[in-house]
Amino acid sequence: DSDSANGALLESFCQAMNDDFNTAEAVAALFDGCRDLNKALDDDADHQATQQQAASFIAMANMLGLLQQDAETWFQGDAVDTVAIEALIEARVKAKQERDFTQADAIRDELLGQGIVLEDSATGTRWKKA
Repeated sequence: DSDSANGALLESFCQAMNDDFNTAEAVAALFDGCRDLNKALDDDADHQATQQQAASFIAMANMLGLLQQDAETWFQGDAVDTVAIEALIEARVKAKQERDFTQADAIRDELLGQGIVLEDSATGTRWKKA
């Protein structure tokens, strides 16, 4: 039952935190919770219970200062000028559409020189700090 598993996770996490802020045990509880949450997300038989489990997991992680940003923001890091990066990516997309692969590669190399890694997929180009 996912409710009892969620309750057990919360209990083990709280016990660890009440034990002189035993972060090693608290993180171990989070790892167990992450494993259980991934299984629940794969199964997703009870969507509401899975959402509650995810909310509990995030709340516990936040208590330790984890998961403060969404993944994409974290991977992009403290990018100084996201507008300029996005403009270069758009110019690269246009160059690829025009089959100017030399220009597209030059833009990729320029961004890589700035510590920006591009990831192309069927849904578009994403970037992150190297």
